[in-house]
Amino acid sequence: MGYAMNFLSFGEKAEEKDQGEPVKWAGVQGGMLFNGMKMTGT
Repeated sequence: MGYAMNFLSFGEKAEEKDQGEPVKWAGVQGGMLFNGMKMTGT
């Protein structure tokens, strides 16, 4: 029996905040499918 979970991606945008730090972001890129303890697909 398998299961699914969110596939997250993280990154930095080229634009900067007021303090001169890069803007960091996170988002859902899709889903990951698992069978047992192994990832079988996205």
